[in-house]
Amino acid sequence: MGFRDDTREIYASSNLFLLPSTSEGFSISTIEAMASGVPVVATRSGGPEEILQTGVDGVLVEAGSARAIASGVLDLAADPQRREDLANAAVKSVARRFSLTAMIEVYARLYGAVLRS
Repeated sequence: MGFRDDTREIYASSNLFLLPSTSEGFSISTIEAMASGVPVVATRSGGPEEILQTGVDGVLVEAGSARAIASGVLDLAADPQRREDLANAAVKSVARRFSLTAMIEVYARLYGAVLRS
């Protein structure tokens, strides 16, 4: 798809975000989906494990397993309340952990610690 400037619209039209990677760094697209209120199913493939708290703000499944990925997607598809709960928690999680404000607070604490030492 290349560079897109309409990601907000893409996420808004999505019922679920799936990241089926076998190896993944820190996934900005996962953060974007979460911030957009889209429930996420991602594989345990590195970065997603740092981002998602499975069962709290998303679902982590076994990487490389089509059965596990399908199960994660189908379980969410069958449970609208769970999708809504995960999506709401994801929006809050992104704001708390990955927002500009959160990043500034982490840097301020780091600089403060360095200056005190």
